[in-house]
Amino acid sequence: MDNGILSSSKKNKLNFVYSVVGFGAWIFITLTNYLFSLFFNTSFSFSPLKYLLVPLIIILGGFLAVEFRIFKFFLPKGKVKIFTHIFFTVMNGVYATYICVTQHSSYNGFSLLFAYVIGLTYCNGALGLKGTIVVSASFFLMFYSLLNFLKLEFGSDEIVLTYFFAFSGIIFGFFSETTIQYNKKQKENIILKENYANNLEKEVEIKTRNIKTFVESLDQGFMILNKEGIIQKGTTEITKDLFEMDPEDKNFCDVLRLKSDERKTVSKWLNNIWKGFLSFKDLNPLGPQSFKNSMGSYIDLEYKAIYLETKGKRKIDKIICIATDKTQEVQLEKRLEQDKQKAKFITTCLQNPVEFIDLLDESYNLLGTYQIIWDMDEKELFRKFHTLKARYGQFGVKSITSLINKIETAISEGMKSNLDFDVTKFKEKLKLFVKENRLIIEAANKFIVDQGSVVQVSEILNNKERFLDLESLYDHLKSHYLNTDIKLKFERYRYMVDEIANSQNKFIELFITGDEIKVDTELYTNFINASIHLFRNMVDHGIETEDIRIEKAKPRKGQITIDFKNNDKTFLISIKDDGEGINSEKIREKILEKRFKPKEIVEKMGHSELINMIFYPGLSTKEEMTDLSGRGVGMDAVKAEVEILGGTISVSSTPDKGTTFFINLPKHG
Repeated sequence: MDNGILSSSKKNKLNFVYSVVGFGAWIFITLTNYLFSLFFNTSFSFSPLKYLLVPLIIILGGFLAVEFRIFKFFLPKGKVKIFTHIFFTVMNGVYATYICVTQHSSYNGFSLLFAYVIGLTYCNGALGLKGTIVVSASFFLMFYSLLNFLKLEFGSDEIVLTYFFAFSGIIFGFFSETTIQYNKKQKENIILKENYANNLEKEVEIKTRNIKTFVESLDQGFMILNKEGIIQKGTTEITKDLFEMDPEDKNFCDVLRLKSDERKTVSKWLNNIWKGFLSFKDLNPLGPQSFKNSMGSYIDLEYKAIYLETKGKRKIDKIICIATDKTQEVQLEKRLEQDKQKAKFITTCLQNPVEFIDLLDESYNLLGTYQIIWDMDEKELFRKFHTLKARYGQFGVKSITSLINKIETAISEGMKSNLDFDVTKFKEKLKLFVKENRLIIEAANKFIVDQGSVVQVSEILNNKERFLDLESLYDHLKSHYLNTDIKLKFERYRYMVDEIANSQNKFIELFITGDEIKVDTELYTNFINASIHLFRNMVDHGIETEDIRIEKAKPRKGQITIDFKNNDKTFLISIKDDGEGINSEKIREKILEKRFKPKEIVEKMGHSELINMIFYPGLSTKEEMTDLSGRGVGMDAVKAEVEILGGTISVSSTPDKGTTFFINLPKHG
């Protein structure tokens, strides 16, 4: 119905335009006759009735006849419009001929010539070749009949008009025929375009429906975001289940249930995307990457940009967010990771049974005394838990290292209530861990016995004749069971170095060399345990990746060498790597940033003084803090244990040559 109204309105407007143009043509004919009278120096008698009123009546009659379809009562339905136009066109032509013929004989032929041209122009595109010839012949006969009827002279201008009638019928006929064919072609093209547009629209609709059906079958949610982060209409049905709401017309932050600081981050992210200063590829990872609904489903979020071409430039118009339920994959990955950790723990525990049993004993001792240590020295408590965490990390027990990390946070913030809560959780987790791994721990204890790490009572009884007194028995126990070569205690770090190196695409060899130094290793346990921080730092910060080492013309494999030297009542341990060395200027920046020392003192510090600041409590050059490192406690813990034993520790480093730690310790036992 709307299209019909629009079409009718358009026709009415066109009819009105034709009528106005027709009346304009009459004014032009009147003006032409007046100009002819001036040119031929003859009189011109203007009559409003003759020149304006009658033409107006004819045109108005034609307008009303078309508008109200007056001839519909006399003619078939399909012939009304064409007959009405022909009838009133003929009336205009007859009356125009009469007006022109009745002009002065000196120019009445020229007057009719102009009227005839106006008529043919007005009818151009309607008559065609045959129609123009017929109309031209008809007008000539009508003109000639009027001349005879009015007994007017057939002068030179009438002769020109006669020739014009003959040629114009052909010339204007060709023009009219060409116009008709052109209009016909245009109409055909319009019809073809309309049909193509309709077919294309239907095809697009079908394809859109097919695509939507296909997308729905993918079990993925698709949402389109605008610049303000509003989700547009057209989201897939599954998004309602994934986000537990209908996301259409809602803010992206509301759909993800983001907090205020997270909302600001997303807002900045969207703003930077539409600014276009940085590529979408670089900004993509900065958007929200996942969502967890109330059912515990893990929804992965991915983003694609929709570009718009404007003035030869591509600009982002909208962002597509693809939401995929990856709960099963995440759970599977979690189980695989747990299995991997379990396998690592079993392997490491059976390779280092003594160290693991010591770790459990130390854990229980610390849990029993942590409140006393808290009252005496919070920093000491922090160091002990930090070393404990690093040792559990060596065995790949992430579930425990994450809990100890919370304990460290509680200690650093001075929150005793949080500390007690987190320690209780640690106790429960450790108890559960021991229960779940009972067989592995029993196997580790059996290995300790098999390796001779415990006193063999049967051996003592069989050789009792050799012991003349208690002193000789004590000497036997001391040399065979109590005092052992301390070098052997560092073998535990081979596996850890290999594992961390592999995780960082590094190749590192660990060498343990030097003199045999027998001491009561039980007294050095805390120092040996704290030394884990030295090796972790060498692998993390010291030795470069294979590619970088090749660029520096270094051997593909990095080296860490532990060398022991016996000095009578003391012994020296040097731990050396061939890595990139310590960046003293970076340490200077961190000291200034943390305000550990006054600026004027820091600026005067030399290379050696700066690198030995790595033992300062809280100093770390690592940008991010993780469950295993970044708190700036590791080197401090090592130094503390060395000093408890009455020893000293220092470090030397050369850029791109490596770093060496010198540890001088007294002999005990």
